[in-house]
Amino acid sequence: MIVGSILVGYRHPEDLGHHGSPGEITVPTLPVGGRYDECTPGHLADTHSRIPGSRLAIIEDASHLCFAEQPAQFNGIINAFFDGTDPGSST
Repeated sequence: MIVGSILVGYRHPEDLGHHGSPGEITVPTLPVGGRYDECTPGHLADTHSRIPGSRLAIIEDASHLCFAEQPAQFNGIINAFFDGTDPGSST
């Protein structure tokens, strides 16, 4: 059962040649990235705006490997996301 998705360094499906739309994602989703990631915070914000009900997290003082550069902050964000996700629903 998928209870949520976390997008780290995510690019739009259109950019990667995938089919479908972020608007079709029905599970809780958290685009997360570093302030200095090449997948810019603006790109993540745009992705966030295309996924209904998603949450967005930008980690300051981090780039593409935000999970390795700021592990405590990253883990806190991820744990809070999953703590707030109901495994029995799509919201």
